[in-house]
Amino acid sequence: MSRFASSPLTFSRIIRIILASALLGAAISFLLNGATMDAARPKILATGALIGAWPAIFALSFEAMFRKTIERFSESTGRALRAIMFLAAGTIGYMIGSTLAQVFIWRQSPDLGRSVRLDSLVLAGSIAMAIGIAFYTYEILRSRLEQSVAQLKEREFAEKELELARSIQRRLLPPSSIEALGYRVESRNVAAQYVAGDFYDVFQMGDGTLGLVVADVAGKGIGASLIMATVKAVLPLIAAGKSVEETLAELNARLHRDLARREFVALAYAHYDPVTLELRIGNAGLPDPWIIRRNGEVLPLQIEGPRLPLGVRPNLRYAASTLKLSAGDRLLLYSDGLPEAPTSEGEPLGYEELGNLIQQRGGDPGAWLDELLAAVRERTSETIEDDWTALLLEATPESREIPTIESVAPGIERIIPSISRTV
Repeated sequence: MSRFASSPLTFSRIIRIILASALLGAAISFLLNGATMDAARPKILATGALIGAWPAIFALSFEAMFRKTIERFSESTGRALRAIMFLAAGTIGYMIGSTLAQVFIWRQSPDLGRSVRLDSLVLAGSIAMAIGIAFYTYEILRSRLEQSVAQLKEREFAEKELELARSIQRRLLPPSSIEALGYRVESRNVAAQYVAGDFYDVFQMGDGTLGLVVADVAGKGIGASLIMATVKAVLPLIAAGKSVEETLAELNARLHRDLARREFVALAYAHYDPVTLELRIGNAGLPDPWIIRRNGEVLPLQIEGPRLPLGVRPNLRYAASTLKLSAGDRLLLYSDGLPEAPTSEGEPLGYEELGNLIQQRGGDPGAWLDELLAAVRERTSETIEDDWTALLLEATPESREIPTIESVAPGIERIIPSISRTV
C-alpha cells in the first residue's frame, strides 16, 4: 500500500485550490498577452481564469473518485498514476475551459477543431499535471503536518492523563514507611509504565493485628491499575474477621466471577500480630517470600497447597503457614518483576541471585530495601519491563506480652486487702 496517502480534502480547501488555479491561469494569460489588445485585457484575464479553474476542478474530481484505488499501489506507482490522472484532467479541463470561454466570454460559436490546437492542448495538460502534482504534494505535506501536530497534542494530553493516573495510584498506596509498636514496614513500588499493575497494602484490623499484601495484576497499564484499585479496596473488607485461608478463598471467588478469562491476580497475604510476633501467610501465585533472621540466616518461605493466582479457577482452597518471629527478624514479600528482570545478556536475574543479594544486605530496613533494589538495577538492563514491588516487615523489640491472669494475680492479691482495709 502506498505511504503517500492523502486524507479527503475539506470544502474550504477545494475552493482555495480552484481559486488559486484560476488566479494562476489569469496571471499566465496576462503575462502572455498583456502587451497587446488593451481593450480585450478583461476578457483575456477571464479566459485565463476559466481555463485555469477547470483543470483544477477535473483534477479534484478525479482525485476524489480514484484516491482509494491509487493508494492501494506502491508509492512510486501511485505517483505515476496521479501524474497521468492530472495530465488527463488538465487536457479535459483546458478543452472545456476554452470552449466555455469562447461561448460566454468571446460570444463565438464553439469550434474545437479551430479553437483548440494540439500543441496548446499538450502544453496545457503538462502545466496542469505539474501544477496538480505541486498542489497535491502541498496538501499531503500540510495534511501530514496537521496530523503530526494533532498526534503531538493527543500524546501530550495522554501523558498528562497518565501522570495524573500515576499520581492517583500512588496516593492509593500506603506510605512507603510505616512504624508502630511491634513492627516497621518498608515498601517500594517501581512501575514499568506510567501506572503499575503491582501494588502493596498495609492495613490494620479491628483487633490491632496487621494485614500485609503484595500483588501483581496480569498485564500492565490502565486496565491492570483499575483491577489493582478494586482488589485493594475490597481486600481489607474481606479480611476483617477471617483467617488467611478464608480471605484468599473468598477473594478468589469474587475475582473469578468478575474478571475476564485471561485476567488474574497473583497475591501474597500475611496476617501479623505485633503483640505475639506471630505471622500467618498465604501465597496465591507470587514468588516464595524470604525470611531474614536477625542472626543473618536467609530462608525462602514455601507454603503448601494451591499456588494458582486468584481468579484463575473457582472454589480453590488455599493453605497458609504460621511462624513466630523474633525482634529483628524480617519478612520480604515481592513481585516476580525482581527475579525475572533481564540482565544485559537477556537472561533473567534469577531467584538464586536475588537470594545472594538479600544475604549481602544489612542495617536500617528502609536503606536495606533501597540497596536491594539498587543492586538489582545494577545487574539488569536499564529498561524495566515488569513492575517491581517489594514489602519488608521487621518485627521490632517494642512488642508487648499479652497480660495473663497469672501475671496479674499477685497484684490483685495485694490490692484486695488494701481495698478491704479501706472499706
